[in-house]
Amino acid sequence: CLDLFALKDDTYRKVGNDPQAFKKFFLAYLIVMYGMMAFIGIFAAIGVSFFMPEGIPFPQWAVLGILVVFLICPFICFIFTYIITLIPHVIGLALGGNPRSYNDFFKVIQYNYPFAFPLTVLFQNIFGPVYAVWYFFMLYKTYRIIHKLEPQQAGWAIGINLIICLAFVGLIVLVVFYVLTSYPWMMQGMNF
Repeated sequence: CLDLFALKDDTYRKVGNDPQAFKKFFLAYLIVMYGMMAFIGIFAAIGVSFFMPEGIPFPQWAVLGILVVFLICPFICFIFTYIITLIPHVIGLALGGNPRSYNDFFKVIQYNYPFAFPLTVLFQNIFGPVYAVWYFFMLYKTYRIIHKLEPQQAGWAIGINLIICLAFVGLIVLVVFYVLTSYPWMMQGMNF
């Protein structure tokens, strides 16, 4: 993971060519997701027990429902990530990329996510923005090595990805402002 962050060409090739890399990534992903969910759940339970010593009575079906959500959530997040990562892959293909397979692209660009996810959650004000910016450097390197794009083509691919990201963020901001102006009572609970 650190070599991927350091943008070392050999590491990108090694992960791309490693037939076991996808399994390693998936296992690490599940361990980190379940670990983070358990950590946040324990932290929330301690907070609830601190503020409400008598506890919250939960019916058995609610506990079972929470357990099912706990078990299924990482898989749903993985499927969502697998589908969303198709966007930069298709952009690379549109600009002349020639990877062996989508899995090669996916495992290289997402391989360090299990390492970075806890840091972005726990230290979101520091590591979150750094990882968001550095992701585009790693994406550039992935385009160059896995998609075999020339530097100019990889630069165009990064530009297109940035435009799509900014458009998505702008759309989210518009939706939030629309909801807040349509339902002004929601703003009363927020401290701006």
